[in-house]
Order: sequence, then C-alpha cells, then structure tokens
Amino acid sequence: KKALFSMFASSPEQLIMEQETEQVAEVLEERLQLEAVASGKVAAPLTEHFLRSGYQNCKISLNKELCLQSTADSPSVRQILVERPDGTPYACGDHLEVMPKNSETQVMRACMRLGCHSDSLVVVKTSSGTEDELPQGQTLSIGDILTHYVDLQALPSQETLASLVKLASKSQEVQTLRQLSEVKEDSEYDKWKSKCLSILDVLEEFRSISIGFSRFVEVSPKIHPRLYSIASSPLLRGSTVELCCRVAQYTATPLNQQSARTGLCSSMLAAAESVICRVKEAPHMRLPEDHSKPIACVCGGTGLAPFFGFLQERDALRKQGINTGIVHLYFGCRNEVDFLHKSQLEKWHEEGLCSLKVSLSRPESGSKEYVYHRLRAESASVLELLGDGPKAGYFYVCGSASTLAKDVTNVLGDLLSESGDAIVGFTKLNELQDSGRVIFDVWG
Repeated sequence: KKALFSMFASSPEQLIMEQETEQVAEVLEERLQLEAVASGKVAAPLTEHFLRSGYQNCKISLNKELCLQSTADSPSVRQILVERPDGTPYACGDHLEVMPKNSETQVMRACMRLGCHSDSLVVVKTSSGTEDELPQGQTLSIGDILTHYVDLQALPSQETLASLVKLASKSQEVQTLRQLSEVKEDSEYDKWKSKCLSILDVLEEFRSISIGFSRFVEVSPKIHPRLYSIASSPLLRGSTVELCCRVAQYTATPLNQQSARTGLCSSMLAAAESVICRVKEAPHMRLPEDHSKPIACVCGGTGLAPFFGFLQERDALRKQGINTGIVHLYFGCRNEVDFLHKSQLEKWHEEGLCSLKVSLSRPESGSKEYVYHRLRAESASVLELLGDGPKAGYFYVCGSASTLAKDVTNVLGDLLSESGDAIVGFTKLNELQDSGRVIFDVWG
C-alpha cells in the first residue's frame, strides 16, 4: 500500500479528505470595468471592431425556404445567397464564418432584468484580458454590447454560476447555485443542463441576484462565430456565396415551463438582409486535382452543403468539356419533405453527373434506411473506390461527428477489415485519411 500511494501526491488520509471536500467551479475574476459616460458622447458601433478583424458586412440577395413543408419533424431549412466578401476568393469546401447577434426582444429582456437602458453609454476602462475582450477605451452603447457581445441564449458554465453565488441574497438560491457549481461525476449541473437555460433564464429564476452591468457582461457566455459550409462553386456563383442553413429548434424549461426556442445564429440568418461574415478556408475539404476521379459523398440534411458545391463545380467543368468522374451521393433525409434541392439533384442524376442514393429514416411508407445501411448494401463498389484499382477515388463525409460520422466510420472500418479483424480495418482507414483519400468535415 505504501508503494502504491507513493506514486500519488496525496496520502490515503488526504485522499479521503479530498473526496469529502466539495470541488466547486472557479469564480471568474473581476477585471472588466465599464464606466457610465454622459449621453452627449458618440458611441462607436461594436461592429466596427469586427470589421477591423477581417469581417465584412455583406448583403443577402436570396433567403428562401428549401423544405417543401416546415414541420416539427422537418424544421425550416433556408437557401441563402450572401454577397461574397470583397477581395476574398473561395473554393468548394470552404466555410463562411458568420457573426451572430441577439434579437431586439432578448436585448430588451436583458435590460429589463438588469435595470438599464439600451441607449445608455459606457466606456471600456479595463478589459477582461481574454481573446474575446471588448475594445479598451471605446465608448459603446449598452444595447450594442448586449446585441453583439454577450450570448443571451447560451447555457451558462459552472464558472458563471459559481460567480453568481455571492450575488444572491436568498439562502435557498445560494444553496442551489452552490450545488450547480459543484464539479463531480453525475453532478447537479449535468442534470440541469438538459433544461437548456440561458443566463437570462437564470437571472429571472434567481430573483435575489443583484448584479451590475459590468459584472453581468464579464461572467456571461460570449457570442462566438459560427461556421457554415459553403454550398456553391465559384465557377457558378463567383460574386455570391450560397448557404444551406437549418434553423435549429430546441425546448427549454425555464421555471419548469416548456418554451420552444430557435438557435441564435440560424434564426438570425433566416430573417437577415445582411450579415457580418468572412470566408474561412478549409484546405482539407477539396475536390481531387484529377477531375476524372470518382468520389463518394456521404451526408445527411444540411451536410449536403459542401457536396452541392462540389456538384456545381463538376457540372461547370463538364460544360467546359472537361471529363469528370461520377459523384456517388449518399444522402440521408427524414422523408421526402426535407429532401433538399430535390429537383436539381435528380436532374444531375439523370444527366449522369452523379449517382443519387437517398436514404429515408422516417418514410411515410416502407422501411426506414440510414446512409450507412446503403453503404453496407453497396460494399463492393465502396471497396472499389477505396482500393487501388482503376475505379479508385475519394471518399467524403459531412455531418454530425456523434451520429452520422461515427456510424460511417464503423461501417468503413468493418468493410476494410480482413476476416473481421477490426484493427486491420481501422488501420487501413487511418492510412486512407492520412493520404487524403478519406476526408471528414464534421461538427458536434
């Protein structure tokens, strides 16, 4: 036992004491100082701070619904054409980095709880010292900070909740916040996260919390840019960038009352006439230099986006007389309702540009199928594409890392294995990834 415990910093007695001692999330430092200024001063728009960081304010020329019918099972998906950021080229597979903003309703809600006015001005005397800090010395409006800087919909971290403990005056609320701040396995916070509450929900539930504007801004989650795969080719849309954006939907339970909500950035885009954005290169997500090579593209829902750009590119090349390889598109949808770009994909299929293989997970009739079922059913052609023969090509996956990408990875490992040896299969898969012939573009 002595030999065993000598390997650790703690003695057996200390370990017992540490287990009995509650581990609480760290309270965020108080560094940010926002000082009120006279209303006669002119505030600098916070958006100028982003524009100096390479973002541009780009107009949206088209914003329309892609789904045949938007329902709870098939939520809204928007086709959005954004003016290409000036002087910024892009390639198929790149991303558009979008800066979201809070709605006016959320900003007014925050002002009401904090007891401040959106048109009041503050100057940033001392910044937070973080990467996403406010510009020091700038005069800003409270409304601008709440609109573009604080994420009023994001789930507060345990550090945020720990920072609110000493600001609450009711003992029951203090106790609850402390419990939510405890860092341990199967914690209260882990259970509480499923409520999908925001910082505003917390302040409205814990009414005894008294917090100033500076401290609220400092401890709240911050707005971060979102990446959207570009769904177009510059050969077709040179002056614009196309997006395929699903409006995220979720249910929160503030005060144990269910509340339907939508994602911060996707709901903003769905109603936007312009957007602050910039192109972000994705050099791993490129079509083969040899246009004649066949490719397989596996996706579900809006994971179609980069491959729609790939197809536009190969269609444009074919019209220039260039020989292009077949695109095997394995596309997963819930049902016919959210079969995105159906008419265009079917047209390309009829023209021989692609081989369209649609899997419906919630069909109105018949048995359900996922894309990995179709990959297993077509294992011979998949292995030919992954092999070294005349039909060798490239294999792309775009979708959720925890669902689609995980399932496809398991299928590929299984197909590449010899005599059921999983180690052999995944070793080959890793080699194909290292050589750039199997490419993943995933999220979540």
